Amino acid sequence: MTEELDNLDSVTIEYLWKLYKEIDSNVRVSAKKYGLTVRDAKSYRAYAVNKATAMTCRIEGEINTALEYERICDRLYNQMTVKHDS
Repeated sequence: MTEELDNLDSVTIEYLWKLYKEIDSNVRVSAKKYGLTVRDAKSYRAYAVNKATAMTCRIEGEINTALEYERICDRLYNQMTVKHDS
């Protein structure tokens, strides 16, 4: 049985960092755990770290930098084969 990933647009910065670290520690195990391809697990890892960075930038008032990270997230999302409904 695989676990479900939360919609990464509706989670906390802490959750995103935890997910990033989990996937980064062993991509293949995480891919299996969540029912993803290794490629998608890597995309989720990249999305999580970029989304967490974007959220931190917004909190710190660095809006233009946050927008850059959010654009990266948009590109990563469009490359993923597994997507969450909004």
